[in-house]
Amino acid sequence: MPLIGENVAVCGLGTIGLLLVSFLLDAGVKNIFVIGNKDFQKEIVLDMGLLEQNFCDSRRVEVDRWMMERTGGAGADVFFECVGRDETVSQAIDLTAEGRVCLVGNPLSDIKLPKDIYWKILKNQLTLTGTWNSSFTGKADDDWNYVVERLANGRFSPEKLISHRISLEEIGKGFQIMQDKTEDYIKIMGVMG
Repeated sequence: MPLIGENVAVCGLGTIGLLLVSFLLDAGVKNIFVIGNKDFQKEIVLDMGLLEQNFCDSRRVEVDRWMMERTGGAGADVFFECVGRDETVSQAIDLTAEGRVCLVGNPLSDIKLPKDIYWKILKNQLTLTGTWNSSFTGKADDDWNYVVERLANGRFSPEKLISHRISLEEIGKGFQIMQDKTEDYIKIMGVMG
């Protein structure tokens, strides 16, 4: 896997970002630099096996400087943007060396790039790609089979991402938490009985 020796950044630790970090760790990628903004996200990625010095709390640290310090001023070789905001897309491009930016986060609104960020794409000949949640082709190498194999081998524990278990009778409370963001959550599961 070409990512093994590269500096890989992941910005955004919602469900998709957390799953991505889990799969990168499972694949043996060592230089993973993760940017989040919640204490519970940090706890989860550290529990997955990420080194504490590779977690950046964007509320407390200047991300650009943090990233450059950890990559010897080079930036990321591969940057996964899992937020979908103007600022984080621009940051992903700005913090990527002559490498690749993969847009993963669903956009919250139109994405607008400042001219200097656009120039960086051109000057550094960056490769920008996007990805959709998964592909199901029915073949052994599709995304679904990749995940099922890891689940079957115990290499991945998605239950760690369930932050709330709520009875179906009270599932409205779960929807309220997601809508109002009154509590930290990753995945809220409705349970029977």
